Order: sequence, then structure tokens, then C-alpha cells
Amino acid sequence: MAISRRGFLFGSVAAAAALVTGCNSNSPSENKNNSTPSANKNNSIPSANKSPDFTLRVAETTDVHGNIFPYNFATGSDKKTNSLAHIYSFVESERARVAQTNGKEYFMLVDNGDNLQGEPILNIYNDGIKDGSKNRHIVSDVFNYMEYELSVVGNHDVEPGKTVYDNLSNTFNFPLLSANAVKQGTQTATDPDNPGDGSRQPYFANAKSNGAYVIKTFPVDGKRDIKVAVLGLSTPESKVFLESGDLNSDIYFEDMVESAAYWIEKIKAESPDLIIGMCHAGYEYTLTPGQDEHTYRNYNPVQLIAKNVPDFDILFWGHDHIIKEEATVNDTMLLGGNHYAQQLSIADIAFTYDPTTDRYHKKINGSYLQIKDTKDIPAGTLVDESGKNALGTSLTTIAASSNFMTEFENVLNEVKTLFSETVIGTLTTTLNTKDAVFGDSAFNDLVHHLEKYAAKKEFGVDVDMTIAAPLKYSFGQDSTGKDIYDLTGELTYADLWNLYFYDNLHAVIEMTGQEVKDYLEYTVGEWYNHMADENDDLLALKSADDPNHPEHMKTKLIYWNMDTFAGIVYEVDVSKDAGSRVTIKGLDSDYDGAVDGNFDLAAKYKISVNSYRYGGGGGHFAAIGIDSMSDRTLFYSATGLRDYLISYIQDENGGTIAPTAIGHWKVVPEEWAAKGRLKDDPLIFWPGATGR
Repeated sequence: MAISRRGFLFGSVAAAAALVTGCNSNSPSENKNNSTPSANKNNSIPSANKSPDFTLRVAETTDVHGNIFPYNFATGSDKKTNSLAHIYSFVESERARVAQTNGKEYFMLVDNGDNLQGEPILNIYNDGIKDGSKNRHIVSDVFNYMEYELSVVGNHDVEPGKTVYDNLSNTFNFPLLSANAVKQGTQTATDPDNPGDGSRQPYFANAKSNGAYVIKTFPVDGKRDIKVAVLGLSTPESKVFLESGDLNSDIYFEDMVESAAYWIEKIKAESPDLIIGMCHAGYEYTLTPGQDEHTYRNYNPVQLIAKNVPDFDILFWGHDHIIKEEATVNDTMLLGGNHYAQQLSIADIAFTYDPTTDRYHKKINGSYLQIKDTKDIPAGTLVDESGKNALGTSLTTIAASSNFMTEFENVLNEVKTLFSETVIGTLTTTLNTKDAVFGDSAFNDLVHHLEKYAAKKEFGVDVDMTIAAPLKYSFGQDSTGKDIYDLTGELTYADLWNLYFYDNLHAVIEMTGQEVKDYLEYTVGEWYNHMADENDDLLALKSADDPNHPEHMKTKLIYWNMDTFAGIVYEVDVSKDAGSRVTIKGLDSDYDGAVDGNFDLAAKYKISVNSYRYGGGGGHFAAIGIDSMSDRTLFYSATGLRDYLISYIQDENGGTIAPTAIGHWKVVPEEWAAKGRLKDDPLIFWPGATGR
């Protein structure tokens, strides 16, 4: 069964109830796995007309990234949609509905990770947990209030550090799962990257669970209990977000496919009636450059898990933030990709008992609750999987839960005041995020100056070069929903999340001149198109897969991987083939765009890089043959770059900054580049574009 991302939207209780009880004849999955039969998958339904004995609705959030409240901390404005407060209004209505079914239905709320980085409110609590001023996290308080039943570890849940993720695990009222996040040294002995003793002890095991999976039991009147197993898995890319990567002393992230195969055998021994996988990893295994279906510890292996471990009935995924068509693989339903509390992924399972075999047969229906209005479908509209046929006639506005807002009113007001009214400094020039997508820019070069400053401040090192990429596609939206690409004027604490969005640490490493050249060739080879003439696209583009607007495009290289170097002067010739586009003219030690030294391919240079790239994020270092940082790392920070940004603005620049482009690199032929930008700008910066 193909399930359209466009199609599954819920809003009215009546239509929702119809789907829960399996009455929608348009889209049930009946588990017909004839080639690889599984003890957990049924090949037939005893009677299509028989009412199910029990129905379970599993609703998944993922990649919420701190979108807890209907408020944009960065812009200081209210949001009408997409927050956990909105989702909780649906949760309340669902729990009230199933309470009237005399135990024949159950609603289960689960989360798929990435909750500790994103919105500014998270940093108040991350910092508070670290310095001891707070003893529990806002995420724990909110998730416990919403009565989640489990959560999975995301990559952005480990970057804040051991103190924070341990606190989260301990203060959740429910299990935090990740089967392949094992205690360092206990990973499989056959791991080619870093073999362990093979005992495979999940790091997040505690009194609430074994850290890998849980078994939920549901009583059924007059029948045997139903057992539902849920296994949690986390992307191996999480290693990128840990200090020292694979060499950290606490957690090792195993290959997800191998881990799933290992733990599924233990789960099957408990004879569950339904097996659900919760994967904080992306759908498309080629998403990370250089990775394919044969890549060990692939970062986004959801399809590979379904293909190679056929015992799952449902796989929820997250991490990639990509809204795309869904599918079934090996009779496993794949659901996910929602983020920022904009959608809620839902699986409805209708169980019918067969006394002759003592088995429960299952109908599984996949769906999506649209929390945020889209240009085509308003929040609350009900459609089937085709995206065309309405399942209900009423439109329900999904409002923020009044109970939720009352519960956390004081927290919201406290954070509003801190972030919206605390002035850090003044920006006297205008930064434009679009500039960084096309070439040298003041926005990106501010980060170069920041990294150079941070290395000097923390390590006392005057680095030769810095590596940086734009971390924002836009500065948010104004009150009318129009995208904001320019930033100027007074800078509040919230604006720092626009200037440096992620909670990166930083490192100083050694690279040879040849490695610098190869790195740049790789980056611009992925970033820019090979222009045959001035009428070509400047950027390497791909379709945005928008059927209503086929002209909409996206860059093939996602914006946060568009790396540039400062500390050298160079040109990128887009009339040449990838791999031979970069000419490095010399060193620029003053960061003023002028050559002041010779660049030597054989020399070693001290280079500052953020922790994401240092850990292998984006695949840049792997692409040029650098697989380990252990023998080239000079320094690794204990303080985040955003913290240094405050110091850079206030201490280094007296509270006033006026960033301009360094002017140390350019795209040539310049006339072609200028015309290519004019052509590509409206293709990629269309209303609602996020660059993802």
C-alpha cells in the first residue's frame, strides 16, 4: 500500500473514530507477506465484516526541537499552529474518546527524538542542568504532563552532554530507548570501526526499561491479552554530536540494521502480536553524500531495516525532516518525517482474534494529523491517502490546549521576557541569508570571524583558517507569514539563534594544503552546477517534488553543508568540471580579502571547525579520505560557539557589530554567476521554502 504524505489528515472525532475501528475500506493494510512469512505478520483476516476485538492508535511526534509553545522566541511573535500545545489538544480529545469505549480502544503517544536542541527555551534548561541551577528539564515536565509512553534518543539529544541526557533519562516518567546506543566498549566484536566485547549493553537502560525495547500489554475482554513490542533505534550520525565522536567514554552507536536484527530475536522470544520500530533516522539511505545501501553504520537506513529485518509491522522514522511519499517494504508500514510539531504520524491497528489459531489478525492504517496549515490543506481537514477524497465534512481548527497553556504559563512568560527583551547588542549593517547560498556573504563570514575569535579566546591559538557554512535559510517569518531574509538593528538574546542556530562546540585541527584544496573541490562540486554558458543554473538543483508547483526547486547540497574557508583567497570556476574548479591564490591571515602569504599544498595549517563537521557530519572529511581526527586534533572546546558570539559582540566589539563580506573568494565567470543567481533565486526561495 502506498501512503501519500499529502493524504492523511485528521480533525473530527467522528472520522477519527471510523478510522480507528478499521471502517475505512479505502486503505487498510492486511499484511500479505507471502515470500517471507513471519510469525508476527498475518496473511489473512478471518472476516472482513467482523468488528475488531481491540483497536490501538499510536501517535508519534518526532524532531520537535523545542516547539513546545505557540510562540516564536526568535521573532517574539505568537504562532497560530505547530506546537506541542496544539498537539495536546488532539491528545486530550483522543483520550476522552477512547475512555468511552469500555476498554476496546487505546491511544498511545510516543516520541522519536531530537528534543534538546532547537528553540531557545531549550538552552535555558540545558545550561541550567549543567550549572546546577535547574534540577529537571522543561522537556521532562512537558512530556510527563502529556503522558508520553516512550521516547527515542535523537542525535540532538546527546550533543548537550552527559549531564543533560542523563537527567532527561532519569526524570522521564517513561522509558528513553535506543537499542544501538550501547555503553562504550560493549558494542559488537565484529564492528569494523571500533570493535567491543560484544555484550551490547544499551546505555539508557534503567529501572524503566532495558534501554532497547518495551513490551506493552493490553487486556481484551474474553480473549488473551495483546502484546505490543516497541524497539528504539538512533542514527549512528549521533556520534558526530558527541565530544570525541566514537572515542567518547560513554556511548557507542552501532549499525542500526545489525542492532535491529539482534534485538528482534529477543523480542520475538516474547511472542508479541505487533512489533513497532521507532527509528530516529532518515528514510533515504543515500541522503548523506557518499553513503549507499552497503555503507556500514548508514545514517538513514529506515528502508534498509524494513528490507533486511522483515519482522516489523510498523516503522516510524524521524531525523531527516523530509516530507515525502510513504511506502510499505516487506509488508512493513513506514511512517514519519514530520518535524517541529507540524504533523502527527498515526498508525491505527485493528486486532481481531482467531480462536482456532490463538492469533490476532491485524489491519493497519497509516495517517497524518496536519497541525500546521499548508497552502493546499488547512489544519484539521480530513482526506484519504489519495489526498482528494474527504473522509469528513467538517473542518476543525486545531487550537492550543488551554489546559496545557495554563499549566506552563509561568514558564512561557519567564522565557519570553528573557529572550525577547534582553538586548545583547546592535547590528548596524544588514545580513541576508540568501547571499550565503550563492557565494561569499557577510552572514557566513560573521561565523568565520566568530570561530577565529573563539579559538583565540579559549585556546590562545591564532588559527590559519576557519571552515563555516550558513546555518539559516531564512530568519523566520513576519506576522503575515512572509519569509524574512534580512536582519539588522537591535539584537536580542533570541536573535543569537538566527545568527548561530545550532549548539555547536568547536575544535582546532591540522590539515595539509592539499587536503584544504580537496575539501573545497568536494564542497563546490556538490554545491554548484557546471555552467556551459551564462544561461545555465548557477547552483546544482533538484526538484522540490511539489506537484502543484513543478517549477519549485531545492539545492542538491543542503545549505548547512555549503562550506567555505576563510584565511585563504580563492576562486571557484563553475565553467569547469567538478574536481578542478578551485584556484587558491594565497593566504589571508588578516581576514581582509587580500593575499598576504603563500599557500603551500604540502604545508600543515591550523584550522577551526565546528563540532558537527569535526565529527563527520555532512561527509566532507570522509569524502577526502579523513576518517579519524585523533592524530590531527590540537584542541577541542568546552564552550559552545553561541556563547562566544555573545562575548564577540559585547567584549570584542563593544556591543556593536557591522559584518561585511570578507571578499576573499568569488565565483567566476562573474557575469555568468550574476545571471545564474537571478535565474535560481526565484526557483529555490519560493513561499514556504525551507531549503531542506
